[in-house]
Amino acid sequence: MPDISTATQSLHRKALNKDQLYVLYALYKFRFGTTDLLKTTQSKNITRQYMNKRLHILCEHEYVGRRYDSSYRLQAQFAQYYLLPKGIEVLKQKPEHFNKQILRNIKRDINASDRFARHSINVFAVYTKLKQLYGEVSGDSFHFYTRSYMTGDKAEGFPKPLPDVFASFRRPSDHRLKHYLVECFDDTMPQSVMKKRIEQLVDHADSEEWALTKEYPNILLVCETERLQKLAKKWADTALEQGWSNNLIIEAKTLNNL
Repeated sequence: MPDISTATQSLHRKALNKDQLYVLYALYKFRFGTTDLLKTTQSKNITRQYMNKRLHILCEHEYVGRRYDSSYRLQAQFAQYYLLPKGIEVLKQKPEHFNKQILRNIKRDINASDRFARHSINVFAVYTKLKQLYGEVSGDSFHFYTRSYMTGDKAEGFPKPLPDVFASFRRPSDHRLKHYLVECFDDTMPQSVMKKRIEQLVDHADSEEWALTKEYPNILLVCETERLQKLAKKWADTALEQGWSNNLIIEAKTLNNL
């Protein structure tokens, strides 16, 4: 994954400052974001109001798009932001940091389903929570790779379909870095799909295709509700009983109890 400071410095243009470029970078990484989530990617503490102003400017100049209608207010949802072609063109200037195929896919985000946007925001929320919990503890040992970075040769060895996230961090009680494949589950997803996904991950661990780290990563299932967490734990226990890997660990958590 590119270093954000290097990427933004080399992408600097008259129309965009470093902080605005951070927003484009985050939307490449997560595809969709909200004001509060995007605020967490900044190198310095800023207010929600200040981030709203920054996003307003980016929207006004058509680097970033905004989704919001009356139904969002009724459902207590926040406005969702995504990259527009003009913002994508900025990132295309650094192909060593921003993959052309991913940028082509991002062009379609303007028509992305509500389910895809919601899922992307859930992944972003997991990043924010883990960074808050372990980023300070781990220092430079906190890494969080989304699907935007599992492309080409970098995708080799990962289960297919690709996981939502490959993360590495050190918990306060641990002396060594631990690796995780992360999947985000929510109530818009059919239960059969989530159950099958767990089985696919266990099968992949059994296949011994993994070679990126010495041990197979722990699997972290981040569930939107406690009800879903209990179901995911049940599916995981069944899949582990039927699998061959004795050392594979699957954790089912809600965002609040990570």
